[in-house]
Formats: sequence, C-alpha cells, structure tokens
Amino acid sequence: MSLKHLSGFRGLKKLGAGGLFKSIIVLPKVKFETQERKEKVVLMIRKHPFVLIRNIIVAVGYLFLGFFIIHMFSQVVGGIPARMKFAFYLLNIGIFVLSVWYSYVKWYFNIFMATTQRIVDLDFVSILDARWSETRLVTIEDVSVSTPGFWSVFFDIGNLFVQTASAKNEFEIKEIPKPLRVQDVIMDLVTAIKHEDNISSTNVSVS
Repeated sequence: MSLKHLSGFRGLKKLGAGGLFKSIIVLPKVKFETQERKEKVVLMIRKHPFVLIRNIIVAVGYLFLGFFIIHMFSQVVGGIPARMKFAFYLLNIGIFVLSVWYSYVKWYFNIFMATTQRIVDLDFVSILDARWSETRLVTIEDVSVSTPGFWSVFFDIGNLFVQTASAKNEFEIKEIPKPLRVQDVIMDLVTAIKHEDNISSTNVSVS
C-alpha cells in the first residue's frame, strides 16, 4: 500500500518526531510479533501528555496531604520521635516517587497502533497484566470521535471509537491527541485496503 496519497497521513507527517513525551509517532521503527512481512506501522499513539501531567499533579496533591496528616498526627499525640517522623516523611516521598514512576510507565506502554493491515490496541493494566486487541482494517465499518468537556477541546484531546464487523465490534481509545487527524488517517487506510481488496477480487473473477 502506498502512503503518499493519504490526505490524513500528509497532515500528520509533520508531527513525526519521537521522544519520551511524544504522543503521536509517524512511521515508527517498531516491530510486533504478528506483523506481516510487507506490513508497515503507520502510527503509534499514546494518550495526550496532559493525561500524564494530570496524574502527576494528583500525586503531588497526595504528597502534601501525606505531609499534612503526619504533621497533624504528631500534634494530636503530643509529638513523635524525630527519627520516626523522618521515617514517615521518607515513606511518603517514596510512595510519591513510585506513583509518578507507575503513571509514566502506564502512559508510555499504553499504545494504539495503526498499520497498513490492522489496528492494534495494547492496554498496560499493571506490571503483570497487559491486554492486546487487534482487528483488520477490512473489518472496520466506521470511525467516530468525541471530545467531551472544555479541556478536551482546549488541548485537542478526544476519544476514538472504531466500529468493526469482527467479534470485538468496537475499539475505544481514550484521551488521544489530534483525534480528528487520527480518524482521517485510519479512514484513509481503511479505504485504501478495501480498494485493493476489490481490485484483487475483480482480477480473480476475470481470470
């Protein structure tokens, strides 16, 4: 499949740089186990960085809440030993660091991919639990977008809904950046692959 004629792809190509906090990577150099020989990964998408920042802000809030609880507890019981108080502070900071690290890992490894043959949704639930779902482009019937709320519109964040004719009849990819552009690319890929299938079917019928 040639990608040069895809209008949506041309619109996303300028966003194609990588990086630790990049949410949309165009033509990433990645491979996955079931990838076919001529299959190319066109898009690799993570949730918008705003989602990660939001989770870190929540973690900071809990950090200060922990400090406040330790201080109030110390006042109520009439003071606690300095070493114990210091240990509680360290524990609170450790929990904060772990929560920030986990938020980043979960954001980084929750990936949606669109290839020249299929779409793939990888949900990183925990260290020991990752869920892989995929469907062929030829089974896709519709792709729709929702941008609920002010912040979604302001930061250009949206939810993508992919309706298919397969057993998993709907894929929902939440809080991705540039959802309308992503929708355009996927619909272009679907149109192109179905056009190729129609040509192949016609050639087989004629022969």
